[in-house]
Amino acid sequence: MLERLEIKDYQSLKDIDLPLGRFTVIVGPSGNGKSALIRALRALCFNQVGARFIRHGRPKAWVRLTFDDGQTVEWEKARDKGATYTLGDQLYTRVGRAVPEDIANAVRIRRVVVDDKGFTFAPQFQSQHDLPLLLTESSTLAARALAKLT
Repeated sequence: MLERLEIKDYQSLKDIDLPLGRFTVIVGPSGNGKSALIRALRALCFNQVGARFIRHGRPKAWVRLTFDDGQTVEWEKARDKGATYTLGDQLYTRVGRAVPEDIANAVRIRRVVVDDKGFTFAPQFQSQHDLPLLLTESSTLAARALAKLT
């Protein structure tokens, strides 16, 4: 189970240390970083590329997850450099656009690959601006996606 989420210099988030429980609700007025928090978590899970999300004037963005067994997963992305991951004491560099298998196994959040035409989705990360999950897809594609989930 996730115990803590820490974020530094990701979009509008300067320095966040958020304890998590079995059920955590994030609420607040518009413009306070709720969506940025979810995007930072997504960046760690799927290795976000580019650098536009790094807080203005800062050299890098950083996200860490701590699990209830004490294990940590960190993702760091510096301007003009590739991302790195750390799992416990193990450093992963030169990962390109991929997420190291050990990291994916630790986080347990993956994109679901539905077909060989490139249709993928991440049901754990639907946000307010996303279309309703699978409702805008053909019934065949939605059925394939649901079959992959089960």
